[in-house]
Amino acid sequence: MGIFIAYDVRTTDGGATWKTYHSVIDGREVNKIITNSEFVDTNFCVAMSEDGCVFRWLRDSSNLSYWNIFDSVSSKIYGIHFIDTSIGFLSGASGMIYKTTDGGQSWQTQTSGTGNKLTSIYFLSANEGYIAGNGGTILHTTDGGTNWSSMPSGATQNLWKIFFNNPTHGWAVGENGTILKYGLFAQCSLSSTGINFGDVVDTTTKSLSVIVTNPGLDTLIISNIISDNAEFSVAPDNLIIPPAESDSFSVLFSPVGGGIRNGRIVILHNTDSPPDTITVEGTALDYDTNVVTVNAKWNLVSNPQLAENDSSHILFPTAVSKTYRYDQSSGYQESPRVENGNGYWIKFNSYEEFNIAGVVNTIDAIEVKEGWNLIGSISNSVPTIGIIQIPPDIVVSEYFGFDDGYKIAEMIIPGKAYWVKVSQDGALILSTP
Repeated sequence: MGIFIAYDVRTTDGGATWKTYHSVIDGREVNKIITNSEFVDTNFCVAMSEDGCVFRWLRDSSNLSYWNIFDSVSSKIYGIHFIDTSIGFLSGASGMIYKTTDGGQSWQTQTSGTGNKLTSIYFLSANEGYIAGNGGTILHTTDGGTNWSSMPSGATQNLWKIFFNNPTHGWAVGENGTILKYGLFAQCSLSSTGINFGDVVDTTTKSLSVIVTNPGLDTLIISNIISDNAEFSVAPDNLIIPPAESDSFSVLFSPVGGGIRNGRIVILHNTDSPPDTITVEGTALDYDTNVVTVNAKWNLVSNPQLAENDSSHILFPTAVSKTYRYDQSSGYQESPRVENGNGYWIKFNSYEEFNIAGVVNTIDAIEVKEGWNLIGSISNSVPTIGIIQIPPDIVVSEYFGFDDGYKIAEMIIPGKAYWVKVSQDGALILSTP
């Protein structure tokens, strides 16, 4: 379809060149021309002048073409639409609508139910059509214009043009940049636009679901779901969701190595809106094994990893004694667990090695009480001079380890435990990069 104002402009080579013809026919200005590209054959074109005169362009048997006055109506005309060479419609001032079923030889008025200026017509078939006009007016018919009903547009601006590219999708445009859309559009509504996986151990996978709802009137087709970070994946990566129904896909976080991870999940779909995006984040925790050695008889030990199970009989299954921790107020107490940060006495019959697996523990703030404390370790060795004291300078002794007797320690070794004395309650922070 093409619309030309004040000129009859023609092309015969697909638009490569254009030729301007007289825009006044029989002394009347033609303010719109309907081309034959959609609904009129190559020998038929209809034009109109604002004062209600209808013209037809014909090509005769000798291949000569010419314009002639075909018929007139009693209103100013602003909209014109022909479905084929027989059926056409006009719209104009004061809510006037005209229909022809004989190619424009005669016109019959139709009742619009409005007095607003009607500026644009578009018919999808001989029966169903739409008209747009001033004040946000949109009219709809399903019986070829015998009855027109008003449709709420939500707009008050004057509308200039209405158009449908298929029976379920249409647009109207008007003054002040007004653009209205109508039809059986699919919609994409997500249960979440941001996902935080929290802590996830590396080489493992955590999965969270996203629910997708289609509150629209057309089927939602999600053609692809894409992640910009390979450690975040999705399954499935496409969905088809009927109107008013829901489905889901999973986002999986499978980190390798430690550290904070971020990414975006982009959802491509057939709605008239841009692709949806979900931000994803998570913290990957290193998982490793520390080898803890013990000697025959009594040993000072600790749990260097964030183990899934810190029961003493799990970490040290061949011990020949209970596990004991030290408390300033009550002395030695039996403990079924080997908790991070604390030191423990435990006895073995011989030298042994234990593989303690778990998330790598790179920092621990160990609570200490005034007096002597039995502290544990983290996953890596820490120089005693690098231990942060809170408050400062509360340590009033050396750090003592035990290996067939007490020895001053310059390093806190993973899996070992140490005595240290402080002048007041506080904390000792062990950390490694």
